[in-house]
Amino acid sequence: MTIAENFGVDKSPTGLSRIILEVLRDQFKTNSKHFIYKEPATTDSLAIENSTAYTRGMVGMRPGIFIKRGPVLFNKIAIGDKSMGGHRSDGTVEYQLELTGSHTIFCLSRTEGECEKLGEEASDVLIAFKPVIRRTFDFHRFEVASIGELGILEEESEIFAVPILVNYHFSSEWQLKQESLKLKLSLLAEPKS
Repeated sequence: MTIAENFGVDKSPTGLSRIILEVLRDQFKTNSKHFIYKEPATTDSLAIENSTAYTRGMVGMRPGIFIKRGPVLFNKIAIGDKSMGGHRSDGTVEYQLELTGSHTIFCLSRTEGECEKLGEEASDVLIAFKPVIRRTFDFHRFEVASIGELGILEEESEIFAVPILVNYHFSSEWQLKQESLKLKLSLLAEPKS
């Protein structure tokens, strides 16, 4: 069973968010020397959530990691998005698009040193698991592009942040089967007497 099947996710930006969450949670639950993630979360354990779950004051005595999906670009690879040789004799047409996107993983803490260390550990986990994520999703590319410099969170001036940027690229394929569409359209277009 693959990671994607285990967590019931699809090959999509949202599915990737879930995989990043689960990989980070699993590694910080069992393999970190400095930070501990627990389920259910406690006031002294690391918070690892989607950015939509972040609320003011969430990073108090404990640090946190928050995943935010960035923009996704759709790249045409053929006219009408049709795959090469995409027409079948049964009326099925195959289509394909290439998608390029990014996620930003924000490591947050009240202290500078702890925030830097959390950013290092989180990026190490993502770098170590990039072959697994690439293989699981059949991505052309999944890379930790950069670890940003330490800064202060806009929403809370007493919280430090280190952003980690992850880029990915993959193909999306689908099929449509035409079933009497031309006939249905011609029947609708006939004038009424």
